[in-house]
Amino acid sequence: MWAVLPIQKKIHLGLDLQGGARVLLQLDTTKDVPKITTDVQNQVELVVDKRVNGLGVSEPVISRVGTDRLLVEVPAVKNADQLEQLLKQVAVLEFKILPPQVSQRARADAKYAGTNLPAGVPSGAYKDGGPVVYTGAELKSAAPGFGQGGEPQVDFTTKNPSKFAQMTRDHMGQIMGIFLDKHWVSDATIEGIISDNGMIHGQFSEDAVATLANELNAGALPVPVTIIEKDDVGPILGQEDLQKSLVASIAGLGLVLLFMAFMYRLPGILADLALFVYVLMLLGLLS
Repeated sequence: MWAVLPIQKKIHLGLDLQGGARVLLQLDTTKDVPKITTDVQNQVELVVDKRVNGLGVSEPVISRVGTDRLLVEVPAVKNADQLEQLLKQVAVLEFKILPPQVSQRARADAKYAGTNLPAGVPSGAYKDGGPVVYTGAELKSAAPGFGQGGEPQVDFTTKNPSKFAQMTRDHMGQIMGIFLDKHWVSDATIEGIISDNGMIHGQFSEDAVATLANELNAGALPVPVTIIEKDDVGPILGQEDLQKSLVASIAGLGLVLLFMAFMYRLPGILADLALFVYVLMLLGLLS
């Protein structure tokens, strides 16, 4: 059975069996959220769970530490820095109409655009821009893609195409800037009515595009978070110990099957078949 079903490659192993990463999050208060309540913790936990599951790894273990912290443990993520990058952004996406001089300065001045500012600190371009005309909360889905020149970009669809179309119609010929956590990402002149599809392009790597799309699909965090501790976690049980445990389990199952067949003949063989099917079903549920 072990040769036919390489279950070790199919079953999702936990942090203790394959290692991973551990991050401790501090939930920070804001003017809009002056106190971290149970509801806020629940919202952060839900967003974190969606973001990590978007990586395609095993489900994270999220534990509450006190009233304003969350401990996130994720198997299969070999670098805690990768997990930190995924979790630290609030991921509030906003569309603003920009005066031409703001657009020009943001393109030429990284500091003005907010490239080196902490997440959530408004950039000069954000402050000098016009009102917010659309937000990431109104997007239906986002996915990594490529532009006509092969550059990485985020493709998105809107929840309410008529609303997005009306917004682009109202601001035809104006410059629409895209801001992530109050930092300028890119902008473009609205040259036509856009309804259900759009794109976000900028100085993105493929990994950054995949992360941003994942964050937009998961939703924005209700409050900023601070990474106060991060660790790479090795497997508690070594590969050799795991192999021995699996071999012992298979040997034990084999002895039980032989005993049942020898002692009870046909009823024992039927019981063996039922037990074998049960084991296969159990492994299928675990994979």
